[in-house]
Amino acid sequence: MRISRTTLSAWIGTVQLFNNIAASVVDGVVYQRLSRSGEQVSFSAMAGSERQVSDQLRQIASMPGFGVPQLSEVASGEDGTSRVFQFDVVQSVAEEAAAEEEAP
Repeated sequence: MRISRTTLSAWIGTVQLFNNIAASVVDGVVYQRLSRSGEQVSFSAMAGSERQVSDQLRQIASMPGFGVPQLSEVASGEDGTSRVFQFDVVQSVAEEAAAEEEAP
């Protein structure tokens, strides 16, 4: 079976995305929604405090393959103490990884 370079790159990008998210989750943060359009990834998450929101954004910024996250909204959660936040970040897929996976 032959997989196109575009399909392979998209698959690798998705795997990298979820690996980076799993490696960066700050204690107390729960992701609620994720969407991706090309390299732009949008997140919605809930945190127990504003500090956890800040810590999560710093963690994302430190991950290879992610740009600097742009916070778009922070609101109080239904319980009045938690914070629901939304942010966007650009994900760059490592071309070297795609090339390595394509090699026989």
